[in-house]
Amino acid sequence: MKLWLRIALSIALVVVLFTYVVDGHEVLRVLHRFETKYLVLALIVVTLDRVLMTYKWILLLRAQGYRLPLLQGVMIYCTSMVWGLALPATVGADAIRAVMVTKRGFNGTDVVTSIVIERMVGFVLALALGLVSLAVLRGLGVLDARFDIALYLGVAMLIGVTVLMISALDETLAGRRT
Repeated sequence: MKLWLRIALSIALVVVLFTYVVDGHEVLRVLHRFETKYLVLALIVVTLDRVLMTYKWILLLRAQGYRLPLLQGVMIYCTSMVWGLALPATVGADAIRAVMVTKRGFNGTDVVTSIVIERMVGFVLALALGLVSLAVLRGLGVLDARFDIALYLGVAMLIGVTVLMISALDETLAGRRT
């Protein structure tokens, strides 16, 4: 599809959304209340997040012998996120991402594997961040001793999940031969 046609279709979809789904006046009213510097900061942080998420995924693809330029990867990642808004859970976005990259000649199994590993790493990191946050809040006295059990169970879960993930990815332990 030609670029100008894609742009026109995107604009038409946004117009349809703002005409029939979203109350444009309400959106403008809410946006008007934001301080511009915080809105710009949020936009920068979200953009950096998507670039870093894409870069992590590109590294996983590269480990399997594929090259995907960062800009193309970001475009694929963000496009799949938009589609994911209309599809079930995060599986929809991941499926779109897999299809888009497979159409570029990448092996579908390798692409799906990279996405699954990316999700596993993301889960471990989110759990670790949650535990650090819980520990900091507990240390500051914001949370009382009732939350210690959650912290201990969370640490045990983090250790267990990390060991399982490393074991699953280790070729020697998993019994795979290259």
